[in-house]
Amino acid sequence: MKIQIVAIHYPVASGRYIARAFRRLGHDVRTVGYSTGASIWGMQVDPRHIWRPNAPADAVFVDWKPDVIIIADSAIQYHNFTHDDVPHVVWGVDNHVRNYRQPGVCHYFLGHHDGPTQPVAHEDESWLPCAYDPEAFGRDTLPWQRPIHVGMAGVMYKKRAAIMRRLSERFNALGAMGVLYDEYRAFYNRALVSLCVSAAGDVAQRVFETAAMGCVILSDPCADFDRLGFVEGEHYLPFSSPDEALRQMDYLVHDAPVERVYELAENAYQWAQPHTWDARAEQLITVMQQKGALEPCV
Repeated sequence: MKIQIVAIHYPVASGRYIARAFRRLGHDVRTVGYSTGASIWGMQVDPRHIWRPNAPADAVFVDWKPDVIIIADSAIQYHNFTHDDVPHVVWGVDNHVRNYRQPGVCHYFLGHHDGPTQPVAHEDESWLPCAYDPEAFGRDTLPWQRPIHVGMAGVMYKKRAAIMRRLSERFNALGAMGVLYDEYRAFYNRALVSLCVSAAGDVAQRVFETAAMGCVILSDPCADFDRLGFVEGEHYLPFSSPDEALRQMDYLVHDAPVERVYELAENAYQWAQPHTWDARAEQLITVMQQKGALEPCV
């Protein structure tokens, strides 16, 4: 299948993971949009992580016509009207903070079933959760080889920072920003626990990625955990405040038998295995086929 992906080309972007997944599945993929270069989150990252498009967002390839156009970015409202005979779909992972509704879209694949700004509630919407990239992220070390008690790699929003400060009072709690791909993998393979703090009760990529890297998951409860079979006490330890997060860390580091710690990490790791971007891409193709390859929607 020929697949055109529309996205702002940040160094890290869901569209980039989606493109990688479709290519691994053997599809012919071209990406369009504009690149931010090495700029993301208000900082500059290593230039080796720059993601460049095949062409600008309004490009029409003379010798290549897509079978589907996937809009994979929360900050871009796009419709290529030169391809009205090609189905346009949205694959959006930010429907907890963004409504993707726009003209000309046949179907919406949304990352959060109950996303408050655009929940999955209509026939032209399907739930397609976030995932992890199996090529980029994996488990390289075991729990007893990890010197960091708890790690958090990401933008330190106010809520995240407050919890990290509280945990730092008693534990080796390490935050990082701008570590991508191999550095991100190396960071979390040194952390026993991954602190996951949702923006709006959403199951973000970090949950899938760090579970797949062998971390114990410490997370606030999220709406889709039940739908994903991600069970409190079996796959993760819950918290609802900085003090509760601290109590869970006290339990894990000081009170829990080592077998219990290893069990939590292993359960999360095994749970994560099928939740790849590749599997999500296959789900999208399946839905398209079930809907008659999504007839063009103008």
